[in-house]
Amino acid sequence: MPEDLNSNEPTQPLKPTSDDTQPIPMGKSGRTSPFEPERTASKIPAEIPTSPLKVSPLTSSPEPEVTPSQPRKNRRVWLILAGVLVILVSAAIGSTLGYQSGMQSRIGQQSSQVAMTAATQFQLGLDDLNGERYDLARTRFEYVIKLDPNFPGIQEKLAQTMIEMSRTEVPTETPTPTLTPTPDMRGEQELFTQIQQNLVAKHWDAAIQASETLRSKNLTYHTVDVDGMYYIALRYRGVDRILRLGDLEGGMYDLALVQRFGPLDRDADNYRLYARYYAIGASFWEVDWLKSISYFEQVAPFLPMLRDASGIAAVDRYRLASIGYAAQLMKDNDFCKADKILSGVLVNNYKNSIAEPLATRAFNECHPPTNTPQPSETATITPTITPTHLTPAAKTATPALPAVSATPSLPAVSATPALPAVSATPAPPAPATATHTPPPSVATSTVSLPTAVPPKK
Repeated sequence: MPEDLNSNEPTQPLKPTSDDTQPIPMGKSGRTSPFEPERTASKIPAEIPTSPLKVSPLTSSPEPEVTPSQPRKNRRVWLILAGVLVILVSAAIGSTLGYQSGMQSRIGQQSSQVAMTAATQFQLGLDDLNGERYDLARTRFEYVIKLDPNFPGIQEKLAQTMIEMSRTEVPTETPTPTLTPTPDMRGEQELFTQIQQNLVAKHWDAAIQASETLRSKNLTYHTVDVDGMYYIALRYRGVDRILRLGDLEGGMYDLALVQRFGPLDRDADNYRLYARYYAIGASFWEVDWLKSISYFEQVAPFLPMLRDASGIAAVDRYRLASIGYAAQLMKDNDFCKADKILSGVLVNNYKNSIAEPLATRAFNECHPPTNTPQPSETATITPTITPTHLTPAAKTATPALPAVSATPSLPAVSATPALPAVSATPAPPAPATATHTPPPSVATSTVSLPTAVPPKK
């Protein structure tokens, strides 16, 4: 490096000469060219040294030179933004003016429509007034006042209508007196004792009424005991309604109230369940026999005499629903299934004028009678069978022929010369054959004994 750069002497910036501050001439395009090496090189004075300049660290960096093209670009951007702004403002003003014009037009149409409606109702009100239909005329005039209170002549016509209505005689209805129950003025202890006595006597309604009176009078008086007695009275009244009175809905309601004070026992819960099954099965009556059967077959085995307000027991409901379902199956030609259902219904000496003919028809259709064989066919079969059974008997009788010769009746046939030959045959032990007395047919067979000689060979 040169020595003057390494020195510690402070450097001073060079002062421009008069030739350096002269403007650069314009080019052909009208713009100044910052870089024209051929023209500027001749104008550089010779006195400027060519050695590197010393730059002081304290001096600021030179500012960039601004060309004349930058102001024109900024001006163009501002013009574009101004145009966009003018367009937006114009659109906003136009939409506002259009909205106001539309609202004014709508308000004008609405007011004209209201005026037309008011005039129509006013004219109809006048017709009703002349026809002495005062109630309808009053209604029309009041409607016109709601639409336009300043409608001409409306107030006078309404007043005239009211005057005419006051002249007509209108019968006044006499109010019906409401019956209020007589208040119970007994004390808490007396009511408490009365509840206990009603429970012992099984007067469930009186016990429940006394319990409600005591609770409304003094809720804190023996609360646990009163709630317990109220629980018992509601429970037994609900069961009594289901089993004895046939009030299934009322019994289920009482048992539902019981659960507010404590859980139900198993018997009461079962009674409520069977009552619900009965009510659901009755709802499908004559609508869907199969569903009705599915509910009543769960009730009939356990509570056969359970009934509702109709008085029909659960077991009878089950039988009648089964008969109705069997009749429906027979219409569909399903006789075997109908016969199975009806055979299960007509048991235990149950009689029904509708079920018995249906059961007979279903059985005959499901089990038709079979054809019996003709006698001629059996006569032709028997002769062919009997010889086959006789032949084995003849074969088995041949070994016993020698024993026949030892019968005591042989000496009576002395005229036959063949008897000695027969006696010469070796006979089996005589005691075995002598003990048996031959039948009469054997005596006749002795004549043919010589024919039995060939087996002797």
